Amino acid sequence: MSSKSGADLVSEYMRLARKYYEKSIAVLRKQLEYSEASTRTREDVTQIVAILEKCTIQKPLTAKEVLRSRHRGDLSKRLVVCSEDDAREIFDKGPPCFPILVAESPTQQRISVDWFLDVLETRASLDVHDFGKNINKKGRVAERVPSSSAIDMFKSRKETQLKGNQIYPLNFLNLNGIKDNAVPGFLANRTDFKILDLSCEENGKREYRTESTDLDESTSFHLLASQGAVHLPHVDHHYVYTTVFNEEGHKLWLMWPGLGIDGLRTWRHTGQVPDGGIPIYIAPGYTLVQPPALWRRGSKAYTWPPDEYFNECLDILEVMAERRLRL
Repeated sequence: MSSKSGADLVSEYMRLARKYYEKSIAVLRKQLEYSEASTRTREDVTQIVAILEKCTIQKPLTAKEVLRSRHRGDLSKRLVVCSEDDAREIFDKGPPCFPILVAESPTQQRISVDWFLDVLETRASLDVHDFGKNINKKGRVAERVPSSSAIDMFKSRKETQLKGNQIYPLNFLNLNGIKDNAVPGFLANRTDFKILDLSCEENGKREYRTESTDLDESTSFHLLASQGAVHLPHVDHHYVYTTVFNEEGHKLWLMWPGLGIDGLRTWRHTGQVPDGGIPIYIAPGYTLVQPPALWRRGSKAYTWPPDEYFNECLDILEVMAERRLRL
């Protein structure tokens, strides 16, 4: 349980969010100065900087303010920062329609990047996005690289960045979840959020499954990238609750909460990034809960990104509406 009051958590969040929002833009602008034309850095970072510059840091609500509210739907565009116990109380009231940032709990255990790299080294290969790759010549598809080579490249670039030198970032893909007890305490044993885990052809049996490489088949996965790796805005087509736990480093997670079906339809038709994006700073040990899609979501890494996994929801009518729009 966090020993800080709700007001203290909000105050600390605002200070750090502003700091890393400004620092992230500065880091990305520096990357653009040295990047070559047609690289992923030049193409993607240019878009992300333009989006970030139109966004503003939002002052979060406290759990007390949310729990006192009689109309939860009015909060869909608001961020809430709270302790683990407060998050549990919020979920006891029903599935939230707003993003929640949960402060680090003393009972949480974090894994380090070095530990994770040791695990990855046991694999034959890794899928890698190199932001220095010319996308006009090689496209945007990740390259499959022997694990030892990919990890050596990651460590080398990390060391270069720590020395203050500029180098293209890396982003590893298709990293299935390996962390024990990845479910945060405030979501544990809530069957409404375990549909993907509990539903199978022979319910109740333990069955063999090959390693998943698609999010439709996975409820848990990891993200790992070096400083400056960015993810362009996209829609979560799976319509699930997504929790993002930051193991190490600093993460700026960009989202557009509260778009709804109409907002999603407008985005589909125009292809334009909506206004009103919210950069959410995720400190080490903090957990972000992102409600089911129906808004545009993008993320941007400042150092080492977080562990992430999906939990299904029960809003079947909304799922069907979104799927129809997707088709």
